[in-house]
Amino acid sequence: MTLIAGIVLPDGNVWMGGERVVGTDGHRLAGPKIFQLTTTRNDKHDPPGVPFLIGFAGAPRVAQTILAVKPPQWKPEYRSLHAWLTDYCANIRARCQAELLIEDSHEGGWLVGGSAALVAIDGHLVRIGCNLSWEELDRPYRATGVAWETWTGAYVAHLDHHRDQLTAARAAWEVAEQLHNIGPLVDELTLS
Repeated sequence: MTLIAGIVLPDGNVWMGGERVVGTDGHRLAGPKIFQLTTTRNDKHDPPGVPFLIGFAGAPRVAQTILAVKPPQWKPEYRSLHAWLTDYCANIRARCQAELLIEDSHEGGWLVGGSAALVAIDGHLVRIGCNLSWEELDRPYRATGVAWETWTGAYVAHLDHHRDQLTAARAAWEVAEQLHNIGPLVDELTLS
């Protein structure tokens, strides 16, 4: 069972947290679900790629396949985040179709296992859904996975009592962990 949560912090950094329980054939293994990647550079004369975080909820094979997709190039001064996300999701769809990880549907198909992802890039928090559509979030927090509603509600409730967003996020994690048996918060990454 998976929970991935992200928060845009007041300083513009983005925090992402997750647990490491991966279920495979009835077994529970430990494996990371949050990764820091970099957008592509066309050649060595281009500026360094833009770092981003991605966290996965769903089938482990889908996460492995998405990690093998080359993220498109992005130069914020020349290209919108909207265009980059649209291309990235198209690249993911093509790779997942080639790996037979898209379930047939009249709406273009869904990633197997209801897989979804959170992406943090350039101070933005974005959710990529199982149908490979994406949405930039209009609030500074989001969770995805089995306990996302519990975590989100607990986060908002704890934020009223704790001014520190990370303290509130960790307290919300404990609530979700107890209610959904998701395992402890073990991976935390912050993107500056």
